[in-house]
Amino acid sequence: MYYIYMDEAGQAANEPVTIVTGIIVEAFQQHRIAEEAIFQAMDMIPAAARSRVPWISARKIWNDPDIREHWPAHERREFLKHVLEIPRKLGLPIAIGKTRRDASTGNIPALAKVGIREDHFQHFLAFKECLWSAERFLSANTSPSCQGWVRAEDVSEHKKLFSYGVELLRIGENMLGIEFAQTSEDRELGRPARQESFRRAHHLQSEILFLKKGDPRGALLQIADVCAFGFRRYLAELSYGVDLCTAMLGNELNMEDWKGPRSGCVWTFHSPLGR
Repeated sequence: MYYIYMDEAGQAANEPVTIVTGIIVEAFQQHRIAEEAIFQAMDMIPAAARSRVPWISARKIWNDPDIREHWPAHERREFLKHVLEIPRKLGLPIAIGKTRRDASTGNIPALAKVGIREDHFQHFLAFKECLWSAERFLSANTSPSCQGWVRAEDVSEHKKLFSYGVELLRIGENMLGIEFAQTSEDRELGRPARQESFRRAHHLQSEILFLKKGDPRGALLQIADVCAFGFRRYLAELSYGVDLCTAMLGNELNMEDWKGPRSGCVWTFHSPLGR
């Protein structure tokens, strides 16, 4: 059994890209060790800033003026890089879904008619790409009976769409007519882009556990938060994005592979537990 801890970045109206990341954790031995790692990271926060950071939020650590007063910028960046390295060091796969905010989402009047804002729908598409990336990992690396349980922050405006995203993939989603672009690896090997005519999730379970900030069951949401922040800074081509991405993945991405309207991927790392 695996838990998939999901969080997002880039939701504001002026953002160029919306990111959802999922940290995929084996539910027993890996989970305990990952929780120990994030609790140790929390102990690294300076005492003078700790009251402002009871729960790790990368955006708050990066931007909050009260935190900046007590915690120098280079130390905050190094702290975030330390958290970003946790999945790679522990062998926790990272799934990502991304949408470009200037990409067409189809019939905008139809979305408005059913009460869905365009930015929420773009967030939903990124969430669904992240889910599918996690499902692909489970399908390739676990038994047919293995279950994947999603855990996400309890934000009321997201709960209905996110639950629908899981159900849509469990029922099956027709992908006919959607053209997948070649990656740089495809071009280098002279192969066509991988095309999918149908998606159906066999491992993802229908119930999402939505958790409030500070709920101890959601401690690993803090890693997902920082990873989403790192991906967002990199894909939006913001300062220190390359440093954050390299800390997380061990290398920089090929930006050309990420310029399309929607993208999804899962990275796997060697696990010291042999999983």
